[in-house]
Amino acid sequence: DWSSDVCSSDLSTMLAVVAAEELGVEIDDVRVLAADSDLCPVDLGAYSSRITLMAGNACLNAARELGGKVREAVAEHWGCHKRDVTLAGRRAQRLDDPAVAMSITEAFQLAEVKYGTMGSTGSYNTPKEGVHGEYRGGTIGASPAYSFTAHVAEVSVDEDTGEVTVEHVWCAHD
Repeated sequence: DWSSDVCSSDLSTMLAVVAAEELGVEIDDVRVLAADSDLCPVDLGAYSSRITLMAGNACLNAARELGGKVREAVAEHWGCHKRDVTLAGRRAQRLDDPAVAMSITEAFQLAEVKYGTMGSTGSYNTPKEGVHGEYRGGTIGASPAYSFTAHVAEVSVDEDTGEVTVEHVWCAHD
């Protein structure tokens, strides 16, 4: 449940930036509504920068699906393939003929006529191959982003008795 994250405004901004970039709109055109755990799939938690990786990729998948529908509707209108349509700078534009363009509003309206009310969902699952390394438990795939820690201990050793005394311990966690 990332909605209660201390940095939820930072998270909302990151999600708005991802969606805006993919959909060819400005960040001011995007409104992020934080969900709760009753509506979201299970997650292992937000720690370190993992939330950007996990929620950012889920947002990107949803925006790509939505943007694909918009590009498809515009391509049908222009009589070209959807791969020839780009969404950027609040415009839909033909890549092979930049003079052919329309406002992003008109592009979304074409998509709504074709598909009805527009919406999409996204999720992100840990890649199963090539991410976790060759160690016991490395193939479980529980998380593609791990936290890191470092510990330093200052100790005194009595050379006669071998007795070790811990003077100080420092820990750093990222």
